[in-house]
Amino acid sequence: MKKKGDGHHPSLREAKRGRRPNGQSGRLTIKKRDILINLVNLINGHFRTPKIEALHRLIENLNQYCSESIPLLGLDKTPLGESA
Repeated sequence: MKKKGDGHHPSLREAKRGRRPNGQSGRLTIKKRDILINLVNLINGHFRTPKIEALHRLIENLNQYCSESIPLLGLDKTPLGESA
């Protein structure tokens, strides 16, 4: 649930956002475990690219070392027009 006018999810307010020098990409720095877990839960199951492998490695580490039980969800295969 977004707070009106703020542009990002309330659970990510403490995350640091920055733009990379190339101006084409950004970086999100998260220092608190609960914020990282919230982000993982928000994006899990919504990936459409092979980068899901990196997300799954992160989830496996959180499950193993932080006593979490986050499921490894697969690629989102819904048509783009239906998932907007």
